[in-house]
Amino acid sequence: MSPGMMTQALLKKIRPKHYILMEPNKTFHPILDKIREKAPNQIILTELDGFLWSSYSKLITQELFKPPCQSMDQIHTSLLFMAHLPYGSLGEQLLVQFFTARFDEIWIHQYGRIRMLLWVTTPLAKRLLAIPGKQGRCRLSVICESVADCRIIVGNNDFLGLQPTLKTVSNDFIREKDLILIEVIPLSKIPIKSSLEIFDYVVKHLFALRKTPLIKALG
Repeated sequence: MSPGMMTQALLKKIRPKHYILMEPNKTFHPILDKIREKAPNQIILTELDGFLWSSYSKLITQELFKPPCQSMDQIHTSLLFMAHLPYGSLGEQLLVQFFTARFDEIWIHQYGRIRMLLWVTTPLAKRLLAIPGKQGRCRLSVICESVADCRIIVGNNDFLGLQPTLKTVSNDFIREKDLILIEVIPLSKIPIKSSLEIFDYVVKHLFALRKTPLIKALG
């Protein structure tokens, strides 16, 4: 997928009042600048890295972003987060951090239930959406279910029983890898009553002992 393609699609479909484009790689800036020039009062292009927590604090201190807070009772009506996650284990680690941040209502979650659109690889999507008893079920699947509802927006035929909301044809875009677009909507209330540390420890422990009878694993 070429740089800025998703940006152009969102600008055309959603027409946001403000759009912050975080791209630390200056190689892509000439392309992104051309997009920004079409809507200079709407798009802010910054070199801040969207995969660094400190970048979001800098958006506020640099007065590039004034996030409004809304109740957790509804999906935030003013904010939408979109990202293209890295390939491999780094993408999964980052996704886990996105989810665990919801436990303590930190990062973007401090402003309300922020909907997220994430491009991920097919293997990562399979692990994320694996239901109990199915291959691929893992710590990521459990953490996801405890904090958010997820669904496929743009996918492929690899997900039996999970049909994407939108279907694409070969002329829509060329995927440099087999990518899946997922929508993540944080839950209004977290069903887990324990602390994040305890919950995560138990989940890790149970998956490490997945071949052990549950009564023994819990002991």
